[in-house]
Amino acid sequence: MGQMNRRKQDKLRRKARKEREARRQQAPSAYLGSKYHTDELAPVYLEVETAIYASYLVSGGRTTDHDVRRGLEKLILSIRQGLPVVPGEEPELVYAPGDEAEFVVTSIRRQCWDKFRFQGDPGRDNLVGVLRSTLGSISRYASVSPQSRNYLEFLEEFLADLGIHMHVERELPDESTRSRLESEAM
Repeated sequence: MGQMNRRKQDKLRRKARKEREARRQQAPSAYLGSKYHTDELAPVYLEVETAIYASYLVSGGRTTDHDVRRGLEKLILSIRQGLPVVPGEEPELVYAPGDEAEFVVTSIRRQCWDKFRFQGDPGRDNLVGVLRSTLGSISRYASVSPQSRNYLEFLEEFLADLGIHMHVERELPDESTRSRLESEAM
């Protein structure tokens, strides 16, 4: 009889492991709760949202709310699969028109690389929680239009209210070239 219980337990463990793996592979859902809205994680939100807005500016306004959503989903999936949030060296921030979602990911990774290097990593679960909460913000503000920029406009106002103003200086007139982003805290 003890043998039967052990078999059932093993079967339940395999089933739970398989379900966890399946969840890691599905598109992440937006988190609308307040668990990750803490004073400790506020700087992480600020870095993520600053990076998102920076990617919008560098793209010359081409980035849409839907590009941001796709980028966040891609980043969350990669973190869930065990890839590092930030690479070993600072990622180069190069914008290529038509690849806005990937540029959002690169922008966040670069911003977090700076932040985590000096102030410590908030942990994988906390970062995924912040990213999923950011997906929740996009859900609240974005419209169904493929060209929606309502979330990005909200972000511009939000950052301005915090005294963060950004602008882009182009090194060359070609929009696909590298751009440098400067931000000023007033």
